[in-house]
Amino acid sequence: MEEHTGDSISPREVHYLISKAEQVDLPYLRRSDLSEDYIFVRFGHCRIAGPYSRRRREVIWEPLTVVEEVEFWFHLPSLKRENREWNPDYYRRKCKRKIFSSLSFMRVPEAERPNTVSKFFQVVEEAVSAAYPIDVGVWDITLRLVDNYEDEVVPAAASSSIEGLEKVRLDSLDFATRSSPCPICLEDFEEPSGGVDQLLPRLPCLHHFHLHCIIPWLEKNHLCPVCRYPMPTN
Repeated sequence: MEEHTGDSISPREVHYLISKAEQVDLPYLRRSDLSEDYIFVRFGHCRIAGPYSRRRREVIWEPLTVVEEVEFWFHLPSLKRENREWNPDYYRRKCKRKIFSSLSFMRVPEAERPNTVSKFFQVVEEAVSAAYPIDVGVWDITLRLVDNYEDEVVPAAASSSIEGLEKVRLDSLDFATRSSPCPICLEDFEEPSGGVDQLLPRLPCLHHFHLHCIIPWLEKNHLCPVCRYPMPTN
């Protein structure tokens, strides 16, 4: 689950906040002596920026910055208000206060914190097992609008290199990659109809994109949209 919030910082800069929460498909095995009712939860705050040419429709992303990460173990039945032995409302409020405090420590913008917490509890309500962890990410994205690229003709990638693109399963990637947006369209990688075995094309430089985004790109431009790695040309 995710939400985009966009606001213009200046005529030359656009700022987006993306909050996303998901229960991952791989169980968390380092449980130690904790009861099976406890679920592992990780909150992360990342920043990424880059120049965007409206004329070329191209973003060159700078290296990702992980601002802060915080990890918790929460008692899932109490979060879901299913536990009759504890006071679930009290436990839920206590956890919510702890999360808000952590988001402040993580320097998540104050206006985005309620949305992030709401996304987390939506996933909690849908969680069926505490064996699978919940990842919550806040992505702070800044696009600097520029139009000073040279107007040189850039050749397309060779058809054989486009057809031979490596494809990897979405659920095999790490959290930072899964929860980041596609660098071309800035939409989530995970699609409602994609399923756990959804495939993403990966360039030799190890950057991932939506298939429907990278194919048209490479048919016009042989350079990776992120790092400008040159794909083979005809």
